[in-house]
Parts: sequence; structure tokens; C-alpha cells
Amino acid sequence: MFSATGSIEEKEQDQQGNCKQLSSEELCTKADQLYKERRFGEAYHLLCEHKNDDDPQLLWRLARLMYEKAKGESFEAQKETILNALTCCSRALELDENCFAIHKWMSILLDAQSKFEGPKSRILNAFKIKEHMVRACALKPEDGTSWHLLGMWCFTVADMPWYQRKAANVFLATMPESSFDEALQYFTKAEISEPMFYSMNLLMLGECYLKLGNLEMARKYLQMTKDYPDVSAEDTEAIKRATYLLEKYCRKL
Repeated sequence: MFSATGSIEEKEQDQQGNCKQLSSEELCTKADQLYKERRFGEAYHLLCEHKNDDDPQLLWRLARLMYEKAKGESFEAQKETILNALTCCSRALELDENCFAIHKWMSILLDAQSKFEGPKSRILNAFKIKEHMVRACALKPEDGTSWHLLGMWCFTVADMPWYQRKAANVFLATMPESSFDEALQYFTKAEISEPMFYSMNLLMLGECYLKLGNLEMARKYLQMTKDYPDVSAEDTEAIKRATYLLEKYCRKL
């Protein structure tokens, strides 16, 4: 998606003059459409020229595209790109503290950065990550992705092994706490807000019901995941996981 071909580069160069004349709103609309079409490279080059602009709407969208860009890079390059994305999104936050998308992407990027720095960093950042997720949900409760992210936070904390908790007590006065019931509530809110919007949300509903011992409901959502259209790498991953869990836990139902 970020591989550059001569024709694309020439096309982008021809369009640069026109893009500079677009208003902020027009740039955002164009970038959103390219993002929706998964033309991440084109959207990235469209907004990259505006990385020094003091426009929070352009900055968080550029940070989102940097996140996508990092997926195709080497480990070290990913670290640098995610750090740049986080810097970009932080600038957006300084300019506008009341934009749900900025808070949503701050939580995503903080979590991504923590993964590169190890479990200790992820635990230390846990409260800050949740704070941004909660703020995003409060600002736009109809956004399913924000509720899904909050559910993932709860599920990850609830599923944390005892030895990680013990190790974390060394450098944290208060450990993050949650439960599979709480995670289920947020995944359910995500599904109510935007039905069938994300294969991973269906999967996590199934996973929660498995953790809570409700095999009938687990089978329902795992089957929905298995039948979900396979159009992205995440869909493929979710379908594979759901198929495995159905075979392992729900075969005799």
C-alpha cells in the first residue's frame, strides 16, 4: 500500500500544486476518502506537506496514516514512524483537546509505542491510554471503534498473567484493574453503536463469552466472525482465530 511506483509518484507530483490550493476541510475530505479506499500511500503524501501546519484535523489524520505506514516497515523503522506519529498527534491534542479522534489516536499510538518498549512501558502507560479512550467515548459515544478500544484495554488488563502483575507491583503503586464482564460491556456497546463494523469486535465478544463460560453466546459471535467478509489482514486473523476457537470449545454444541 505504501510501495511507490513511477506512475503513482508522477501522478502525485502533478497533483501537488492543486492540493496546496485545497482548504483544510477539502484536504480532510480527500484524505478520508483515500483512507476509506485503503489508498494509504496517496493519502500520506497528500497530508505530509502539511505536517508543520497548526491544524489539528490535518495532524491527527497524518498521524493515522503514519500508523498505517509503519505496518510495512522494519522493526527499527516502525519505532521511528510510530514516535513521529505520536509527536504529530500530540501536537494536534495541544491545539484541540475536545476532538474525539485525536484522543482515540493518542490511545492507539501510545499503545503501539509501548509494544516496542516492552511490558513495563505498556503497564506504565496503561492509565494514560485508558484516559484517552474514555475521553474519546465521551466525546463521540456513537463511534464503535472507541468502545472497542476500551474493551480491548479491559480485556488485556483482565487477562494479564499473575507474574506480570507481580513484576508490575515493583514500579507501580496502583495496578490497573478490570474484568471480562467490563470488557464485554464495551464490546457490546461498540456493536450496538455500529453493528458488524469490525471482525475483531465480533471475535472479542466471542472471546469474552468464552472467558465467562457462556459457550452458547461464544459460539454465536465466533460463528459470525468466521462468516465475516475477508477483506483485510485483520479480518483474516480474526476468522482464523474464530475457526480455531469454534473447533476447540464449541464443536459439541
